[in-house]
Amino acid sequence: MDPNTDNISDMISLFGAAAGVGIAVVSIDQLVLYHNREVARLYKNDETLDLRGRTLADLFPPAWVEQRARILREIAAGGPPVVIRSIMHGRQIEATLRGIEEEDGVVHRILTIVHAGQTPDDALPGGVRVVESDTIDLGKLHVLTSRELEVLALIGCGHSAKEIGSILGCSHRTVERHRDAIGKKLDVQDRVALASIARAAGLELVDAQRRRIDVGKTPPTQTRLAEPKPQAPVRPTRPAD
Repeated sequence: MDPNTDNISDMISLFGAAAGVGIAVVSIDQLVLYHNREVARLYKNDETLDLRGRTLADLFPPAWVEQRARILREIAAGGPPVVIRSIMHGRQIEATLRGIEEEDGVVHRILTIVHAGQTPDDALPGGVRVVESDTIDLGKLHVLTSRELEVLALIGCGHSAKEIGSILGCSHRTVERHRDAIGKKLDVQDRVALASIARAAGLELVDAQRRRIDVGKTPPTQTRLAEPKPQAPVRPTRPAD
């Protein structure tokens, strides 16, 4: 894709139809101009929501918006594309932001392509800057303490209780107590299932220290995307008498 193209329809056609891929266009003053259903699902946990015509400040907590607004300004000023890795609703997502250059050579809009999970660093295109989100929306994991998040992150990495104790500077019995507490809070007792939850969230030790936010629900004034209209059945043409 040529990031300098002015035809948003071409971009939407290129990325918007791919399963599991969200695409959005946002102005540099943070107004949502376009998005598909996957964007609403990943960011707001409801694919039917219509976020168009709303600003990021209308939709997300100030701490979340502050970092994104700064990145939008940097890209508009000629900075490179940015990959933002974050946790929303307890799952890991990755968004790639790049400027759309207008005919006058100025960037007024930003194209965002987002998906669940994380692209390995060596598979990222050259020239992009990787940024970790300052904030974290833990979803159902919000009930965990910072220490429990650390234990869960290390469980997701496949470490044993003894290894986790060594990393965190505590006994393996203490780790086991934390693991039991995590299981009770999440209603999951199987270690493999806990590891799966940690990997889906992309949890790392540092995440336990990030600022927690709650994206919550969109205000009740929010409209919803219309359902696609079903095609009318084609009736056979009656032959002339």
